[in-house]
Amino acid sequence: MEFGVFHHRLPKAGHDFDECADNIQIEELPIDSAYSTDAEANSTIVPLLRAAIADGATDSAFPSYWSALLVNAYSKGMCESDSWDDALAEIRQLWQEHADARAKAWYVREKVVQGAFSTLVGVTFYSRADRPAELGWRVCAVGDSCIFIVRENSLIKSIPIDDFVQFRSRPYLLATNEQDNLNLEEKLRHHTGVCSTGDQFLLMSDALACWFLRRQSQHGDAILVMNAIVTAESLEDLVHEQRAARCESGYPAMRNDDVAFVRIEIK
Repeated sequence: MEFGVFHHRLPKAGHDFDECADNIQIEELPIDSAYSTDAEANSTIVPLLRAAIADGATDSAFPSYWSALLVNAYSKGMCESDSWDDALAEIRQLWQEHADARAKAWYVREKVVQGAFSTLVGVTFYSRADRPAELGWRVCAVGDSCIFIVRENSLIKSIPIDDFVQFRSRPYLLATNEQDNLNLEEKLRHHTGVCSTGDQFLLMSDALACWFLRRQSQHGDAILVMNAIVTAESLEDLVHEQRAARCESGYPAMRNDDVAFVRIEIK
């Protein structure tokens, strides 16, 4: 099987691209690059591709740098680590050094003390020695960035949120301050499955994900709309159009927020 990949991100309306706190990282791995043992299945597995998006909380300190560290850590195998605490400790130190070097004003230093926060959703595709013809996937998610699995134009899985009304609550986020994630293991969402040819994996940060679930629930055509997104310009056109549109309640069809989108198709 092969992977068809499209990805793009864009900032809030009225903001520059370098102000976007959403980040994306995709890493396709050489076949012989990294093996590990699946103890439960008693089989050797090899990751083939990792993809992640992270949505930094805009009102926190240096959120774009924090979300970039998270997607990079995921692409390097953070979810395969024996301990997320160990993996996070390293990138928390990197964020702290970055923040300390740039926090000159008193009000910025105060925000640095409070730290940065971000969602994270990532998917790893892998093969297994005992089933070489099978392509497996596993997802981990924290917060309200989502991954949607589409098969034959039907939504078969929605992780970690499956109803657009759930976006009204404040999500649990990965934090630069360890004390803000003392119950992290309880909040991590893990899912696994097996791919079929033609499956699509759609990763979206919250504004786009909320719009997608609402549109699919109310009109049934969100999957078809996203199928037409094949260029950066087509995604930007859709986002601008839906930010300006109004739903029946009178609110914008899509909230004005940073947007990250990844589509991975199994070919």
